[in-house]
Amino acid sequence: MAFETIIQVVQAIIGFALIFFVPGYLVMNKFYNKVKGVERIALIIGISISIAILLGLILGLLGIFNVWTSFAAYAIIITIILLVKK
Repeated sequence: MAFETIIQVVQAIIGFALIFFVPGYLVMNKFYNKVKGVERIALIIGISISIAILLGLILGLLGIFNVWTSFAAYAIIITIILLVKK
């Protein structure tokens, strides 16, 4: 019972980081190198939320609500965003 609770907490922390931190961090490193401190963290979280909302909107318009297609769409959107500057 306690082991399952620990697993759920770890999954929640990893999921939170993957949704609200990683995409924004990648975009910030690619486009905004001069921003520092608290402003950087705020922009990271804001960009990540924007990407998550965009993904939800796209999946809603396409009528696709499958976990694997969500992961694939998320990866494709992040890749496109990061390749734009390249």
